[in-house]
Amino acid sequence: PVLTQHPFFGMYSVSDADPRAMYNLLRKNALSDLLLEDGYEVFSENEVAEGMLFVAVGCLRYHFKYKWTDVRKSQWLSEASLWFRWEHAGQAVAASACELVVLDGTRFRQIMYADLPESHKYARAFCQYAKRKGSRMSDALPDIDALNVMAEDLFCPAKA
Repeated sequence: PVLTQHPFFGMYSVSDADPRAMYNLLRKNALSDLLLEDGYEVFSENEVAEGMLFVAVGCLRYHFKYKWTDVRKSQWLSEASLWFRWEHAGQAVAASACELVVLDGTRFRQIMYADLPESHKYARAFCQYAKRKGSRMSDALPDIDALNVMAEDLFCPAKA
């Protein structure tokens, strides 16, 4: 359920798209749990991102360009790592004991491109979004409206 808070996974889960890719994320160990103690540094700036992080329990503090932001239950960090090579733009630290769900970026791409080839459309849209954001692109995206539009274009295409 924590993944479906994100527009891509939420719309995918209720769409008519083949569910095989979502099943294979579980079957091929693309998802894992990570338990953290308060104060644990999850990642630091310029470190290569291995995957997307979903907060299941607790709170992370994310630092980007001199500002700290809380990342709470049902929120995420580092979506960019699912679609292209991404270096963290900031630092994340556990603000409390946390449980994260980690989605491995490499396995995700392999599974999506094999089992849900239309996900390329979302990937292209996300890359264009990242280009527009430029140096303002952070690990803690949520321009939720933009993500909703990208997911709707993929899973709810306009009928002609």
